[in-house]
Order: sequence, then structure tokens, then C-alpha cells
Amino acid sequence: MHRTVLSICGKWGGAKVAFSTTFWDDVRDVKTARQREEQLVGFWGKSHNTKSGVYQRHDNTTESAMEIIKGVFT
Repeated sequence: MHRTVLSICGKWGGAKVAFSTTFWDDVRDVKTARQREEQLVGFWGKSHNTKSGVYQRHDNTTESAMEIIKGVFT
């Protein structure tokens, strides 16, 4: 994933990327889903060395989508 972000956004592009996880409205095994989320967020932070990027869950609602978009522009 890191190479993909670099190729699309450039060296400093990670600070402008919104990384979101989906299907939270369809999760049956919450414990496993949260563990996987922690792995993804950990990978994201380690590979980008920045806290400027946006990470948020998307639960298939308009409100959730708007929160992700707001995070990019603030």
C-alpha cells in the first residue's frame, strides 16, 4: 500500500490522504474487525511517519462520509 500512495501522491502525499475502512455497518465479529483495524492503522502510521493524514471508519452513512471529507479539509 505504501508504494501505491507514493506513486499516486508523491513523497509528502501521505499527509493529504484520507484512509478509511468500510463495512462497519456489516461487521459480525467486532473483536476480529477491531484487531484488523489496529493492524491497518499501525501499518499506515509506520509507513508514512506522519500524523497529518486522516484515518476514519466509514459505516456506509452520509454522516460518516461527510466526517471523512471534513477531516481532509481541516
